[in-house]
Amino acid sequence: MNKPIRYGIIDNEVMLNPKITINAKVVYAAFCCHANTDLECFPGNVKLAKYLNVSSKYISRAVSELKDLGIITRKQRGYNGPSMTEIMHGISFRKGKMIGHPLEKVLGPEGLELFLNGAIKEREEVLTETVQMETTPST
Repeated sequence: MNKPIRYGIIDNEVMLNPKITINAKVVYAAFCCHANTDLECFPGNVKLAKYLNVSSKYISRAVSELKDLGIITRKQRGYNGPSMTEIMHGISFRKGKMIGHPLEKVLGPEGLELFLNGAIKEREEVLTETVQMETTPST
């Protein structure tokens, strides 16, 4: 059985921060690879430990560090339900906003929204052009 291919958008600000341990960065990257478009994901510590081939204790320490730094939040979903992890840094295309991004400080919330909407529109136009080029028969 083939494993699903996973990828995620990883915030460079988190990855280059010298105050964050490499272990926490690895777990952060794993969360990003499991996140949906709302920057939420549901893997528990055991699943992440298997995914990264490390111990559950490794995951617990890294998760604690990420929570203490405000990079993620975790909420228990019901009794014995899976934890929901929300990534607090990154780009959420469905919510239409950047979260914890330094551009927000420079542009303000309205300017950031205009920037992000323009970036999404430009990306859609490029994708549309690419699909049209691929489906148009060459003469």
